[in-house]
Amino acid sequence: MLSRPLCRFQSFDLAQVPAAKREQALKLELERWSPYLVSGYYIAWSGDSALVWCWDDERVQRALAASKVNPRRLSVVPETLLHPPQAKGLRLMRCLEGYEAQLWDDHRLVQSRWWPALPAAMEWLAFQRDASLPSDQQTGTVPSPVAQPLQAHPWVRAVGMDVHGQRTRLVERLALGLGILTLALPTLWYGLGMIKLQQAHDQLDARIGQLDRRARPILVARSQALDEIARIQALRRLYLRPDPLVLMAKVAEILPRNDAHIKEWKYQDGKLKLTIAASAPLSTIYLVEAFQKVGYFDGVRALASHEPTSVSLEMDVRATGKDV
Repeated sequence: MLSRPLCRFQSFDLAQVPAAKREQALKLELERWSPYLVSGYYIAWSGDSALVWCWDDERVQRALAASKVNPRRLSVVPETLLHPPQAKGLRLMRCLEGYEAQLWDDHRLVQSRWWPALPAAMEWLAFQRDASLPSDQQTGTVPSPVAQPLQAHPWVRAVGMDVHGQRTRLVERLALGLGILTLALPTLWYGLGMIKLQQAHDQLDARIGQLDRRARPILVARSQALDEIARIQALRRLYLRPDPLVLMAKVAEILPRNDAHIKEWKYQDGKLKLTIAASAPLSTIYLVEAFQKVGYFDGVRALASHEPTSVSLEMDVRATGKDV
C-alpha cells in the first residue's frame, strides 16, 4: 500500500474521444500530467472517465529493493483505494499521514486533495471551487475528518492500460530470453557477460540518480504550475459574467411597453444599479418580480424614491459559468 502523500490523483473525462482511441488519448494525457521521470500508475475506468493514481516508480522500486521484496510478486495500491467508497458528496478522510479531501459523484471519485494537517476554512473552500462545485453546494465549514478501517481489497479494480504491469512483463520476457541465450554459451562467456551487464547497470543507476537530482526542482515547479493553471481555469469558468450589452438587451425586454426608458445605468463587479423612468407611474412590485424571473439576476431590490414615475433598482448579476 502506498500512502496518500506519495500519490497524485486525477480523473480524465474522455467522453468526447471515440472508444477505440481512448487508451492512446489517455497515454498522451499522462505524459503531459505526470511530473516523474519514471511513473507508476493505477488506472481504473468508470464509465467514460479514467481514474488515475500516479507515483514516483523509481522511489517505490528503491524502497522495495531495500526491503528485499520481489516487486514481481506484489502490486502497488494507493491508500485511497483501500478506504470505503462513497456514493456522492464531500468528505474529509483521515489518512495514515495527513488528511484527504474527496468529492464523489455517482460512486465515482471526481476530485481529491491531500494536506499534512487539517485544512483551514479557506483551503477547504478553495478545494470545492477547484472541483467546480456549484456555489449553493459549497460549505465554508471544515467537516470532522472520517477515520475508517482499511479494506482488504481496492474498491475499484485496475483494468485497461496497466503501465506498471506492462513494464514488469517486459522485464520478465527479457530475463527469460537472456536465460535461454546464456545457457547456450560457454561458461566463460556467460561470466564475462554478467560482469559487463552489472557494470553497465551500476553506471546507469548512477547516471539516473544524477539526472533525478538535477531535474527534481524543475519537475516540482512544473507540477505546481499545472495545478495553478487548472485552478485559474476553474475560477474563470466559475466567475465569468454576462456581457453588458447582453444585460442591457435583457433589461430592455422587461421594460413596460410604453415610453419607459433607462435613465441611469451602473454595472460593476457583478452589481447592477439602474433607474427606469416614464411619463406615467411605474409599478415597483411588477419590475422587481420581472427582473427576478428573467434568470440573469438575484437579490433584486427597489431603492427609496419620491417620484412615482421613476424606479431605482439594485441587483446581483449571476455568473454564466462559461466563456461568453
